[in-house]
Amino acid sequence: MRLNPEFRRYLWLELSLVRFVGMPLVLGGIFFLDAIGFHEAAEPFGGADMYEAITGGALVVIAAIVLFWGTRLAAGSLVQEVADKTWDAQRLSSLGPWAMTWGKLWGSTVYVWYGIVLSLAVAVVAMAIWNGIDGSVARLYGARVAIVILQVVIGVTAFATLIQATALVVALTALHNREASRRFDITFAQFAALVVALLTWSMVDDVGDGRTDWFGYRFDGAWFAVASLGSFALWSVIGVWRRMQLELQVRIRPWLWPIFVIFVALWVAGFAWPGGRGETLDVLVPVVLATLIVVFASYVPALFERLDPVRLRHLIAALRAGRLGEAIADAPLWIVNHGVALVAVAAAAVYILALPVQPAAKLPFGLWDKSATLGTVAGTVVAIFLFVTRDLLLLTFAYLGRTTRRALTGWVLWLAVLYVLIPAILAALGFYAALPAFVPVWDVPFVDLAVPPVVWPVIHIAVVSVLLGLRWRRFATERIAGAAQAP
Repeated sequence: MRLNPEFRRYLWLELSLVRFVGMPLVLGGIFFLDAIGFHEAAEPFGGADMYEAITGGALVVIAAIVLFWGTRLAAGSLVQEVADKTWDAQRLSSLGPWAMTWGKLWGSTVYVWYGIVLSLAVAVVAMAIWNGIDGSVARLYGARVAIVILQVVIGVTAFATLIQATALVVALTALHNREASRRFDITFAQFAALVVALLTWSMVDDVGDGRTDWFGYRFDGAWFAVASLGSFALWSVIGVWRRMQLELQVRIRPWLWPIFVIFVALWVAGFAWPGGRGETLDVLVPVVLATLIVVFASYVPALFERLDPVRLRHLIAALRAGRLGEAIADAPLWIVNHGVALVAVAAAAVYILALPVQPAAKLPFGLWDKSATLGTVAGTVVAIFLFVTRDLLLLTFAYLGRTTRRALTGWVLWLAVLYVLIPAILAALGFYAALPAFVPVWDVPFVDLAVPPVVWPVIHIAVVSVLLGLRWRRFATERIAGAAQAP
């Protein structure tokens, strides 16, 4: 079988006899010091505490080399190619997106994986000896030591893949925008990977012990954490492959991101779903939570994908001609995701309004002590969706300006004014009734004007749409063609 040329190139670059021997020597020294610090001469085999320390130390070493070394190598595999002006030549090679994806993801970090395998082997052996001394592993985790070891191996592999793939997909996104400096690209990719690592650790810490309730079903916590890690690691690799397709200018349809968002929304909502027959409020929380995740996910591709007026013009032309498939293929990810969010908000609003009204006395803290509770919640979800729609239109308006270098910064300042400064001034002056005009606060209506709060974001959308239409006129095909024929 012919080895992937990109992976083979990294094998030649990253592996040498000195490095091949150096890694086990350095790791051996670290683990030796760890063992010396906890060795108990009076205990058999040095004591169970020594092997517990070695196991923990090996896992800490794996986390450290993945976070601070593997992420830098993964992100640098793209950034360095751009710096050396070799990336364009690679894009013109015969390698397809998947070959380029796994070649760079696992090739650039092959030396890190060498260290991971060695450290994992030490952790497995130490864990087996630790359990053989006093049975602590099986007693601590409530499973046979072979099962615990299997969970650790799968979990560590998934964790390393997830974190390094996250760094690579962030670097690919920065490369696609081609705005930031090379050093900042790598630093930002490492920071994003660190955030994902903290979220991963929080998830494992929450669901990794005992039993986990998810959508009313009870699962083994450790296996649920391992399965979740594996699922997100798979999604991260798919993300790298998808971004690589964009870099290699492969025509794709933007359907994977909405599917990923729905997956995340359902995964999160499953923890809040009540078991058995929940009260109205218990059912309300997971539905609203999942819906808001889908709505706010529209910000992510809007922030990290530069708006292309040419692509937008193709989208408008395809819609006018009734070519729906071509329109979906040309649509930016945030438009597709926001279309899915529209369906989610409509379904959530209908579901919430169809729930049985619960007596106010059974609701906690008096926060929902109103007969119109369900209508208030549904209206707030709709208002949030409309405000997000306005924000995305504002971002489009900013990117269609004469210069796009400060478009994102200007958009952030506009949002700060609309969401923070103006509401703070209104609250300071005591005009609380005016808050729904600027923030999705359904519970504070315009009493004097008797205007439903949902009307105000609709007015914002109408105003921004008019401004956007005026700015779009200079990008219209007819105007461009007329300008080209004028000389």
